[in-house]
Amino acid sequence: MTIRTDWGVTMRILFILKKNNNYGFQTKGLRKSSGLYNSTRFIVENLSARGIHAHIVEVNDNNDIDREVTAFQATIVVIEALWVVPEKFTQLKKLHPRVEWYVHLHSHIPFLASEGIAMDWIHDYAKKDIGIIANSPEAYQALRVILRPKSISYLPNVYWNEFLPVRCVSDEYDTVNIGCFGAVRPMKNQLLQALAAIEFSREIGKKLRFHINDTRVETNGDPVLKNLRQLFRDEDRAELVGHSWMEPEDFVVFLHLHIDVAMQVSLTETFNVVTADAVTAGVPVVVSKEIKWISSFNRAEDDSLSDMVHKLHRVYRNSILVRWNQHLLRDYSKDAQDAWYQFVLGHKSHC
Repeated sequence: MTIRTDWGVTMRILFILKKNNNYGFQTKGLRKSSGLYNSTRFIVENLSARGIHAHIVEVNDNNDIDREVTAFQATIVVIEALWVVPEKFTQLKKLHPRVEWYVHLHSHIPFLASEGIAMDWIHDYAKKDIGIIANSPEAYQALRVILRPKSISYLPNVYWNEFLPVRCVSDEYDTVNIGCFGAVRPMKNQLLQALAAIEFSREIGKKLRFHINDTRVETNGDPVLKNLRQLFRDEDRAELVGHSWMEPEDFVVFLHLHIDVAMQVSLTETFNVVTADAVTAGVPVVVSKEIKWISSFNRAEDDSLSDMVHKLHRVYRNSILVRWNQHLLRDYSKDAQDAWYQFVLGHKSHC
């Protein structure tokens, strides 16, 4: 099936990423290990399967956009993350008057506040009739305070992987492995989660190995990493284990083979791919209220060590909760796929 606009042109949606853009994710070329790339790839694969011409491309800067839009003959362009200066859109709209332009945001407002140009650029985008896409309902509602309803859309993250069986943990092991992966930065709340993991391991009488990605530090995360290392320095029965960033397929397998519980009790989130990877891997999770698609039984208060410890006890070796969260993730992703498809179809009548 080929979908066309009302003026007879085939619908073609182009997603444009910027090289080495650390807007909440890691990107180094079109590597699969880029969280932003994978979020976009899931969308493109879903749209392509439904007969829509969709494509991802990465560029060096603003000046490469015109070339890629022309080469793909795009009718809709989605700029992934906040990196195109507003003035550039004035030129691009003149060069491509029939193209619909969007900027896709991947952060909730508390994290977006660390981007010093965020509000200025978002205001300017709206003035230039550039649409904003938010990937969380909270960010969508917050930005509606300053944007007209037609200027902003809410479209959830698409995520799809084959689920692995529930990870089994033997009583014979004297160590519990708890993962708190993702970028090291203040709003990820890793230090309090590490303290909760230490207390939990003591209560179940096991040694602790607390796993993090120590090669990816962002937005003033250096003090966080320093404190984590100091915390574990004098712990006889607890160890901090650092890992490099992994390819998605390798990461899911690693989680399934080595991690007993994954923690993401963050202060602010939208979707959280790391938690989706853990659920896919069949691993129990403890998260914050920010991750809406997960079961409420897995959510802990982000400022309460005792509640985190309580939730660790609840999910540890709880296969029923793992399977339930796999079901919730599958339903969430199906709804997200439908939302993106309907978003593209909606342009047929007003291009």
